Amino acid sequence: ENVVHGDLHPANVLIDRKGNPRLTDFGLATIVGDPELQWGTTTAARELNARWRAPEVLGIGSGEVTCPTFMSDIYSLGCVIFLIISGDKPWKEKRNSGQISVELSNKATPTRPENILNVHWNLIQKCWSWDPTDRPESTDVLECIRQFGV
Repeated sequence: ENVVHGDLHPANVLIDRKGNPRLTDFGLATIVGDPELQWGTTTAARELNARWRAPEVLGIGSGEVTCPTFMSDIYSLGCVIFLIISGDKPWKEKRNSGQISVELSNKATPTRPENILNVHWNLIQKCWSWDPTDRPESTDVLECIRQFGV
């Protein structure tokens, strides 16, 4: 409940025998409120793949790398939802994190594929809100997904 994953991307989501998603690789996870377990804001954060990261975690916008938060995990979840629904990774036309970072610095989002319905795209766009406080809570995302009939 108080865990920020900090590295949410498709390779860290496994499916169990019953078809339920399970998160793995909690190497960058933090326990909110425990200063001894807080993620370090080192330059290593900039080495992480921008394709799945919230702009603020990469230092885009403020110029300073910030620790992952619940809201940055929501941004990353939007990227994973994009992949699941469209079959393509976000920024598929970009070859590296540098190219993606340039787009993010212009407050751009990945191009909408034709096969994403409005209801799905609206959720993804909310997850990708530039201002982290405008992103939905995890319970709201779950409710939307349940309404999709998944």
